[in-house]
Amino acid sequence: MNTVVKLGFVFVALGAVAMVGPVFGFTTIAADRGVSAETASDANALVGIEATGETPDKKNDAVIVEITNNANQAYDPLETDVTIDDPNGALAVSSGFAAALSSGETTGLEVTCDGGGDGTATVTVNANAVGSTLEVRADSYTTTVDYSCTGKGSNANVEVRNPELGADTDELEFGLENVGNSEAKVQGIGVEDTTTAATEVENDGNGNPPPVEFGGTETKANVVLIGGGEYDLRGQGKVGAGETVAVGIYGFQTGAGDPVSVEGEDVTVSLYGSKGRLDQVTVSVPVFPTGGEAVTTDGDVILEAEETSGSIDAGGDLIAKDSSKIDGAVDVDGEVDLGGSVEGVDTIDAGGDVTTGLESSVKNDVTSRDGSVTTGEKSTIKGTVDAGENVTVGAKGEVDGDVVAGGDVVLREDAVVKGDVTAGGCVTLEAGAQVKGEISENCG
Repeated sequence: MNTVVKLGFVFVALGAVAMVGPVFGFTTIAADRGVSAETASDANALVGIEATGETPDKKNDAVIVEITNNANQAYDPLETDVTIDDPNGALAVSSGFAAALSSGETTGLEVTCDGGGDGTATVTVNANAVGSTLEVRADSYTTTVDYSCTGKGSNANVEVRNPELGADTDELEFGLENVGNSEAKVQGIGVEDTTTAATEVENDGNGNPPPVEFGGTETKANVVLIGGGEYDLRGQGKVGAGETVAVGIYGFQTGAGDPVSVEGEDVTVSLYGSKGRLDQVTVSVPVFPTGGEAVTTDGDVILEAEETSGSIDAGGDLIAKDSSKIDGAVDVDGEVDLGGSVEGVDTIDAGGDVTTGLESSVKNDVTSRDGSVTTGEKSTIKGTVDAGENVTVGAKGEVDGDVVAGGDVVLREDAVVKGDVTAGGCVTLEAGAQVKGEISENCG
């Protein structure tokens, strides 16, 4: 296992720099700004990086790489970038390096088994550290890590289904589907981390649900600390292969008891059996807009039936249910699925597929950069349609502008395109369908 660290240059901004502990390999050091000092490949250098030799398995996470601040001043920020090259895809980061590091302190990179199998992964760490009088820019540090993600601890393989809010925004409900080949027997659960300010989940004892429910079985404790490890259930929760169990986590809050919303946030949950942790999942909670509010989020958006939102800018997918209204533009990195009679949409720009339902309408252009566009029956698009793959215009649907597709174009019965149709594949017109402009196709 390679435990050698290779650092780049140390830029001395103000004065001479004193070190905590031995630091070797300097060829020059100077007080003038812009004069650099090269460091040797040594874990005791200004930013000491070394592998721990620990081996993660299905029961236990492991800290595999540590960074130590060997200077006499704090690093703030400490910027790190981690890449795990694992042919089996079994490892994932469970806890990353700290964002700042005091003099003499050490921070670690912890990984977890996120899949099955045994093997060796290559881990690369890049670190930049900024102190009050110096800056260290590090070259890549690479090591190999052996892991064992099979064995008796591995008897669950679950995936998240349909995350949603409970009665309030500090409550989370979702399904866990057992996609493995054997029954999962769960006796404990833990809330490992969130992207919120919440530090605990608490039941106030006034008839509200317990902090965590798993398939109708609740935790014994009335308070579940976030990052507090395993909390026992009152009974064993069994999930057969192919089955889905309902999970509820109620009452995210700060230590002072202030409720914390999990809408649009991530929550990481672990399941435990008699032999240790069975599996770990991260639940990405969608945003559920109401009252015409505009939305900007890195995740998914779900607009409930008959609700109204403003413009939507999302890093995930958008689902707008029947008879909802979007007063503005839609710009998402994922897919767009509009239900029936959705109206008000100005433009749609999506990274993935775009689907519109019965009698839905879009006031201007619809773009699917890497996917297909499918419009519902009697849907109308007042602008152009541009898709990286295929375009299908639903029966009796209309497109007022041009249609451009990287693949095929299909116009269902009585559909109309008032502009031109340009296809990288074939153009098919069903009975009564019309293209009032020109047709260009590449149908070999």
